[in-house]
Amino acid sequence: MSPTASLLLLLATAPTLPVGDDVVVTPVRDGGLWREVHRRDRGRDDAPASVRYVDPATGRSAAATVDRSAIVQVDAGVDVHALAVRHGLELRRPLMPSIGLWLVSGTADEDGVDVAARLVGVAGVREAFPNLALQHRVQDTPFVPDDPRYPSQFFLDELRIEGAWAYSIGSADVRVAVVDNGCDLTHLDLAAKFDPGHDVLTDDEDPSFVPGAQGNEHGTACAGLIGAITDNGRDVAGACPECRVSCTRMLGAASEPVPLDADVRAFEHALQDDVDIVSNSWGFVEAIPVPRVLAEAIVNVQQNGRGGRGAVVVFASGNDSREIGDDELLAVPGVLGVGATNNLGELTQFSNRGRSVDVTAPTGTVTTDISGADGGADGDVTFQFGGTSSACPLVAGVAGLILAAAPEFTADEVNAIIEETAEQAAFARPDEDGHDLEYGFGLVRADLALARAVGDDGAPPPGEEPTLAGGCFGGDAAGALLLAPLAGLRRRRRR
Repeated sequence: MSPTASLLLLLATAPTLPVGDDVVVTPVRDGGLWREVHRRDRGRDDAPASVRYVDPATGRSAAATVDRSAIVQVDAGVDVHALAVRHGLELRRPLMPSIGLWLVSGTADEDGVDVAARLVGVAGVREAFPNLALQHRVQDTPFVPDDPRYPSQFFLDELRIEGAWAYSIGSADVRVAVVDNGCDLTHLDLAAKFDPGHDVLTDDEDPSFVPGAQGNEHGTACAGLIGAITDNGRDVAGACPECRVSCTRMLGAASEPVPLDADVRAFEHALQDDVDIVSNSWGFVEAIPVPRVLAEAIVNVQQNGRGGRGAVVVFASGNDSREIGDDELLAVPGVLGVGATNNLGELTQFSNRGRSVDVTAPTGTVTTDISGADGGADGDVTFQFGGTSSACPLVAGVAGLILAAAPEFTADEVNAIIEETAEQAAFARPDEDGHDLEYGFGLVRADLALARAVGDDGAPPPGEEPTLAGGCFGGDAAGALLLAPLAGLRRRRRR
């Protein structure tokens, strides 16, 4: 079969990468075999394109980026300078001239994938391949931090976090917003990790906790589980050691009503701040349908945040030991709902259940506390955090690891990775779709999720999530959710 016929056959039969309508699949030659590069549109300026390098024969793939360069191998005796002139190439540098390897670039509107595709079959060119930037790692023992309380954080071991850290320990480019009751911005195990935040109750930019308020350590505890400064010889480790964290104070005292506009503005800040993940360990006191205006705000962030790829929105399922209705907050399309398990992998007796529980994670009992005597315990660390409040930020941290390893993924794809790599609980009774009302799709396994994210498990990239059109928030029925009396609903932290 001729190279042209091979190209046509590959384009006709190759599976597309389900990461949006802007993906272009380009066949490339690799040692005489046809493979594929699945590439999004390049975007602005000279930013590297996010791609996946795919082997159609096996389905194995890896995340990568590509700049304007390609690697070309010329046949022996070929005048590479003359070849470059004939085909509009810039010789960037010799790589291994003894076997004919050079780094080249093409015209201003081409990246390395374009150049490699254009040079396939050119006389004198033996091989042309885009200069993919692939993730590497040393074959060493997993990252084990030296934080003195890390051995007590058994829940990180249950998440298999060290296996995930072998692939990624996060990135300062990944930002997680904690919507809660404020944070201790001066905590020595957190302060250097905080980005600017917000207070939507007092309408200012100071998301500090309220001194002396009961339960005021809640936001600080959640922030620590996500991104406490790790491997610094102090206090605790965070699930996403290199991720940044911001706080939005939206909750007041335990019985204080919160205007609905504050909820919406919390998500507007997440949208404007372009955060990658929004962690929510809160819910309504009463089991009520979520107002449509709030549902639409959440969906907007989940679908259109992060430059159009969507921010991952994680919610705790709640601690009422009841079944969640299909019109409640956790059931908002795109929300990743998290239940809580104990150290035996069993659903805690308080964790809510229902169709909108997507996954479960262990309770994170050991985390940062408000410094001094004003928190839940004396000192900087608490050993008594828990509830689904503590499971939610752990999953947010896992999402941060995924986006650090594969920033091209959409929020729906991150959700899919976490759900598809979850391990079914021994006590679950899953339906035909693999979903159990108590455990969701299973127990979150950070190591398996990261292996999937970087294409190290042999599985194809995650599939697209179902469309958000219609559903329990669409059509005329959604109008019934706009309930005026909800403007001052009380929230309850999922503790």
